[in-house]
Amino acid sequence: AVYLTALDKPEQYHLATPLVDEPIKLKSSYGSYWEPKNIDKTFRGQVKLLDSLMLSLNVPTVHLGMSLGTDQVANTMTGLGVSGEIPLYPAMLLGAVDLSPLQVNQMYQSIANEGSRIPLHSITAVNSADDQLLWEFNEKPVLAVSAESAYLLNYALHRVTKYGTAKALKKRFPALNLAGKTGTTDDYRDSWFSGFDNDLVSTVWIGRDNNQPTTLTGSSGALEYYAELLQHIHPRSLSQRFPKGLGIAQFHPETGAVVSPGCQKSLSLPAIIAVLPDPAPCESIAPKNEKGFWESLFGSD
Repeated sequence: AVYLTALDKPEQYHLATPLVDEPIKLKSSYGSYWEPKNIDKTFRGQVKLLDSLMLSLNVPTVHLGMSLGTDQVANTMTGLGVSGEIPLYPAMLLGAVDLSPLQVNQMYQSIANEGSRIPLHSITAVNSADDQLLWEFNEKPVLAVSAESAYLLNYALHRVTKYGTAKALKKRFPALNLAGKTGTTDDYRDSWFSGFDNDLVSTVWIGRDNNQPTTLTGSSGALEYYAELLQHIHPRSLSQRFPKGLGIAQFHPETGAVVSPGCQKSLSLPAIIAVLPDPAPCESIAPKNEKGFWESLFGSD
């Protein structure tokens, strides 16, 4: 929800935007201090938005969330389908919110469904004994977030399963395109994974009844159960419509600045083209004849 809130402000953020990865200390309303750490206990100075999400880096996420505002992130969560009051203290940016797997799955259903939220339900219709339709679920989808923003987030979530904290899925299903996100509490009490193929969104949570640590991360726990599920459901590769407002842009790998096509070592990433500044020229030009991977995968219309 933090990254989706940012990507829904395309004039300010895109996938190559550099985020701060430096120590941060935040004072709570009770007078104590909260100092989030990355799971590897290191700081990188700055990191691309895409890489921060892909690697589940806590510190850049908090810096980003605080610059956006916890209220804005909470609004995104509500739009995605989370019901009830959401606390606005900084730790909510790393998931310190009491959510059931059903609520988390509702969030990811809205993300996977190109930004359109449909309430999760277990009954689609009720018929009489003589097979007459008595009731049918027909609630219309609600646009929770723009299709463009949802696409960009789904691109990042796909990269999570290829090169990030869920890259074990690539090893087990090399021909399958998936998307998903791991989640781990800092005391290892909870292990989460939400993932989706082209048809099904699934959320796995592992925890103890007595609330004691499981010693499992999202990758070593919940992700393993999701992989086992995929063995039984005949998944189909993720394929999503390429929204008209998007295109493939070139970015400087360190500054995130938009650069001219063909710049050596530039990053090719999907972006909302209309709001990008004019590209900066570059001196070293490398030929790029092929379409970007994501454009090839999802199509161009």
